[in-house]
Amino acid sequence: ARISRDLSLNRGPAMYGNESSEIPPEELYDDEDSRRAIRNAQLVHDLCLKLFEERVRELKAGLGGQY
Repeated sequence: ARISRDLSLNRGPAMYGNESSEIPPEELYDDEDSRRAIRNAQLVHDLCLKLFEERVRELKAGLGGQY
């Protein structure tokens, strides 16, 4: 939930900057912010893939392997 919240809160500023202060996105975020976002996205992807694969195995087992 934290990763989703962080990405959601930063989406607008990352694309448009801080419009009220006229600060562009490249001044709000640095390379480490980018690396962190990529790491977090990879983590979410890996966890979703693991969950999906586990569910497929459960379904296959429940169908006697006839999937």
